[in-house]
Amino acid sequence: MTRDNPPRSALLALAGEGFLSRLSSGVIGFALPLYAFELGLGFAEISVLISLNLIVGIALKPFAGPLVDRIGSRVSSTAALGVRSLLYLLFAVAGAPFALYAIQSARGVTKAVRDPAL
Repeated sequence: MTRDNPPRSALLALAGEGFLSRLSSGVIGFALPLYAFELGLGFAEISVLISLNLIVGIALKPFAGPLVDRIGSRVSSTAALGVRSLLYLLFAVAGAPFALYAIQSARGVTKAVRDPAL
């Protein structure tokens, strides 16, 4: 096994993670505004909530790149995927608007760490 020819299982794992990640983001992207509306957020607040993930991710990517270089891509991608999975579970128990904002911000952090690692 050389670096240019990764094992098939690693390729399947990355492809599976990419597919499931996009699927879960799509479900969250559809359900989160409806849930936030039920919690009493207005349309402007929901717009900020939805874009918060991207804003935090973009703001932190310049800092996440050197961090990933320092600790390694395998460790950082595994940590980001694990934390992100826990964050998706937290959406199920989030009962207040500030919790949704905190979870979305944390998703942005994991996005900033995951992308340079992969």
